[in-house]
Amino acid sequence: MKKLRLTITIALFLCFVGTFTACLDITDTGTPSSAGETAKETASQSTVATDEIASGDGLIVDAHSFSLEGNTLSLSVPNEVESYSFLGQITVSEGATWTISTDLQGRDIVPSKTVPLEEGNNALFLLVMSNNDESLALYTVSIWREPKLFEMEDGTIIGVTDYFKQHITDVAIGNEVTAIGGGSFANCTNLKSITIGSTVVSIGGDAFYNCSNLTNVTIEEGVAEIGTGAFCGCIELRFVSLPNSLTSIGDAAFLNCKKLARISIPDSVTCVGFRVFEGCEILDYNTYDQAGYLGNEDNPYVLLVYCYESFSSSTIHPQTKVVAGAAFRECTHLQSIVIPNSVVSIGKNAFQGCVRLGSVTIGDSVTEINDLAFVGCACLSSIVVSNSVKRIGGSVFQDCSSLSVIKYLGTTEQWEGINKRDHWNFISYTEDAGLTVQCVDGDIPN
Repeated sequence: MKKLRLTITIALFLCFVGTFTACLDITDTGTPSSAGETAKETASQSTVATDEIASGDGLIVDAHSFSLEGNTLSLSVPNEVESYSFLGQITVSEGATWTISTDLQGRDIVPSKTVPLEEGNNALFLLVMSNNDESLALYTVSIWREPKLFEMEDGTIIGVTDYFKQHITDVAIGNEVTAIGGGSFANCTNLKSITIGSTVVSIGGDAFYNCSNLTNVTIEEGVAEIGTGAFCGCIELRFVSLPNSLTSIGDAAFLNCKKLARISIPDSVTCVGFRVFEGCEILDYNTYDQAGYLGNEDNPYVLLVYCYESFSSSTIHPQTKVVAGAAFRECTHLQSIVIPNSVVSIGKNAFQGCVRLGSVTIGDSVTEINDLAFVGCACLSSIVVSNSVKRIGGSVFQDCSSLSVIKYLGTTEQWEGINKRDHWNFISYTEDAGLTVQCVDGDIPN
């Protein structure tokens, strides 16, 4: 099993019985871990510190951190350490012996060299007795076994433990965690802040669904995909900066993030799904010619999110890269649109229900036309498709009852090479598609 390192506040379990003469020399490392410390939970695939800490014939701890406060020794061990062996770890002054107990409730201290560890704090007691003068010293040994936070499978977090749901408010994920699985943090209502490290490449669908107290999300360079509904229902989320490695944002990824005020969309994004920012009531958009955009400091117009329904025409900004899913949905007065050469992707249902839309010209950089892009465009009779298109989704022209010809600015061979989903040319259940594709070197009847 891969190791996870966490730095966690330790509540010291103090116990001192009578006045004893100490026979055990323990060196204070100068790095105490005291009650009341605030520490961020860190989930990673690294081991604990490997420095050997030794002091003559005193305490020796290999690869474990510790602190000493009075007669209390605190140790922190990884979750993978299911038992702790004192044999070879603790030595005492010449002529002394020691035993260990898990409690002092009127019971004899039972000699032991290895003790089993539960997750969390383990209060043990080390009794040192001098064989020379029969003097005694009692030490509290507080061993914190880091609780298991995640269920892992091949580098992917597939779920969290009950301990995580009940206790963890801040977490950092990194170091060999490559993916956050679908629904893995869903309904973690105590979670307030998360940092997603550079080794993570994908955030699965519903990964943080309904994390209703999540306010801070940091996503480092490396993440390429945010899945469907990933942050849906995170009603306290205020600001998100997305990394330059990101290429895809799934449907409803930030749906109903009611307090989301700002989000930075990098130029690397090439595909944005349906209803991604619906319900983000105070999100600050950049506006241009009757439409709302999101972007970044260098390019505020990366993503066209919506267009006002009442306008009959709209010019897409020349720096726009992506037309988001449902961007022009129910723009019932829109009559024509030119997709500029800067755009690379047209999202799902982008022009759904534009019942007066008669003509569409698609620029020469568009590579992808997603599912149902023009569904319900009953007046659409003319569409020009660039030879840059590599993929056409399903039912793109559903209920486009006036469309019979697609003008394609490429050869028949290029058209045949396009990756088309099944039923890409479906019009309706009552009409034969009858679409003809006019290529530069001949027609293709469909």
